Amino acid sequence: MRRLHRLARDATDLAQVREWLSGYLRGEVRPRDDRRATALMTVPRLVGSPGAGTVWAVATVRDEVDVVEASIRHLLDQGVDSVLVSDHLSTDGTRELLTELARSDPSIHVAIDDEPGHFQKEKITRLARAAWRAGAEWIVPFDADEFWFAEGCRLAEFLRTTRAAVVTAEMHDVVPVAGSVEEFQDREYLVDEQPSGDVKVAFRAHPLARVGPGNHGVSRVGLQAPGLRIAHIPYRGPTQLERKFQTGSAALDRSGAAEWEGWHWRAGAGLNDTELEELWQLIRSGGRSELIGWKPSGSWRRERILRSRAWTGEPPGASD
Repeated sequence: MRRLHRLARDATDLAQVREWLSGYLRGEVRPRDDRRATALMTVPRLVGSPGAGTVWAVATVRDEVDVVEASIRHLLDQGVDSVLVSDHLSTDGTRELLTELARSDPSIHVAIDDEPGHFQKEKITRLARAAWRAGAEWIVPFDADEFWFAEGCRLAEFLRTTRAAVVTAEMHDVVPVAGSVEEFQDREYLVDEQPSGDVKVAFRAHPLARVGPGNHGVSRVGLQAPGLRIAHIPYRGPTQLERKFQTGSAALDRSGAAEWEGWHWRAGAGLNDTELEELWQLIRSGGRSELIGWKPSGSWRRERILRSRAWTGEPPGASD
């Protein structure tokens, strides 16, 4: 209890301590279970650049070798100061790629996660706390297939100037244009102009903040405001579809997750090769699939979205 009160430097911190204690008493906060879920995660000793406005992005990834470097580079281009990524038992070269990226760029840090279960929210929460200890003021919890933008300016610039404690990010479905073979950043994509309905969050770092399932929410006291967008590219080919469904479903089973968690992974895991190819052709043509909950509005625009600096489509260099 005394340790918790030492964190309460002002009224907001005191409210956060009370919120944490309330969750603990309701049985929603289980420190012992959190420690078990992350016992096989090794987080490096982080050397950051503490200071007002310092932005860290954190993620746990598995078998995302085709996209993870592009998403990390995008975050750094968006002004994020440091990125902490935990590799979760990848077998496709993701871990080796991340290790090489960390060697060449001191702003990239790699954790190793050998826990076979999913336990997503516990793992992201631990990474967020590690970033807080390294001096982060803002945390951006991201997935490897997400490309974060602010409206009208770079992501980090937006976070550094908002008064909010939590900023919501609307997600937009994005798929590669058929026949586009350029590098990720240069490809043309179909971008759904209507948000998918899913929302994720960035938040001011705090040691008692708890990230929710799928990064769709956070237990963090303070003002919540909109302003961010995510270009979401979860499906990139039939082989990647199969790997995503199979590994995701297996990890959920090992963690004892509820049936509703990752239900789309479980549904996709039952498809054969022909069905996977048909599903991919449907997705890349802009179609919908009720089976996996893929429901774009169909209001597509075609553009090189990952070359934009802001969600408004501002071209690189326009504000330099």
